[in-house]
Amino acid sequence: MKKEIEVKILEIDVAAVIARVKELGGAVRFDGDLDATYYDHLLLGVHGRGETLRVRREGNTTVLTFKGAADRSSGVKEAAEIETRIDDAKALLAILDALGFAQLRHRRKHRVEYALGAAHIAIDTYTGEVAFVPPFLEIEAASAAEVHRIAALLGFPPEACRPWSGRDVEKHYRKISGK
Repeated sequence: MKKEIEVKILEIDVAAVIARVKELGGAVRFDGDLDATYYDHLLLGVHGRGETLRVRREGNTTVLTFKGAADRSSGVKEAAEIETRIDDAKALLAILDALGFAQLRHRRKHRVEYALGAAHIAIDTYTGEVAFVPPFLEIEAASAAEVHRIAALLGFPPEACRPWSGRDVEKHYRKISGK
């Protein structure tokens, strides 16, 4: 089982981050819209256990993802992650519905993702009902130390690195904006 190890960095200068990533040799891995729907089950309580079940369209690809409850004790968000590509998205949605899963929320964003060595650096810009959230940076790597090393290379100190999910970022900006 794969482990997702990542941080979010807020209040970024998008142009400066892109310039620095390119200067370090980063290559665009994905540039497109992501359309994600999150699911929960009344009896299973996936969301209530801190877990995530998501169906996301990434361009022409549909991916089903399960994320375990996050451990944030090392200053990064670490969670078990299982993903699989889906050939027939309509059939998957029918299966989830038949099993009693209900849509919890739906989010759209534009992502530009770079590969920098084995690390992934993404700049996310929400659209739709959460467009009030400013663009933010996500750094994902194989270890907490590597995440912080990449952040430092990009000019961000450890205190700028938040062990948050995208939902945590949204909650933060809802709180300070009153939305």
